[in-house]
Amino acid sequence: DKKYPHEWKYVGDGEIWIGRKNPDFININGQKKIIEIFGEYWHEKEDEYIKTKYFNNYGFKTLILWCKDIKNKKFEELINNFYLS
Repeated sequence: DKKYPHEWKYVGDGEIWIGRKNPDFININGQKKIIEIFGEYWHEKEDEYIKTKYFNNYGFKTLILWCKDIKNKKFEELINNFYLS
């Protein structure tokens, strides 16, 4: 993200595992925050709760971005609000 350079790293390639789950992006500047990208085809609304609760058990806050948010360019506002929370 241009607003927060060097804050997020893509680790969805298996670089980092938290328990038995591999997040998509993780904050690399001291905040225990994760960003997950969900596609409407592959995920259901309930998956958002399950994944958020799972990472919360390890002390991480999680933002779920749906593909529709990315297509609507709503993601910048969502990331900004999540980062500042």
